[in-house]
Amino acid sequence: MALINCSECNAEVSDKAAACPKCGNPISKIPVVTEKSTPWVLYTLGGIGILFVSFVIVGSIGNAAMNSPENLAKRKQRCTEAMMSGIGKSDMYKYSQEYRDNVKDACEGMEINGVKVVP
Repeated sequence: MALINCSECNAEVSDKAAACPKCGNPISKIPVVTEKSTPWVLYTLGGIGILFVSFVIVGSIGNAAMNSPENLAKRKQRCTEAMMSGIGKSDMYKYSQEYRDNVKDACEGMEINGVKVVP
């Protein structure tokens, strides 16, 4: 602790004092620290936006790969094979859950020769 002179009345005052006891002049100005709050809302919305754009890009790439001409030909072949799997078997097989599941899995959303396949 050191003694300093007041800038107003020239009295000796401790440098730790908030104000001069004689005239009330502020002695030590304690700096007020103002912290900027983190814009967490912006960070959160930005992160959600980046995730959304990432999902759209990945979905577009996946859709393009799924509907490529090569893949479409393979899917049509699988669908045709699933529907033909009942040929030569009893009529009961064609109405079985196994047959319907095979055709549904292989032909979902397919269109062959302009006819939509509905299992």
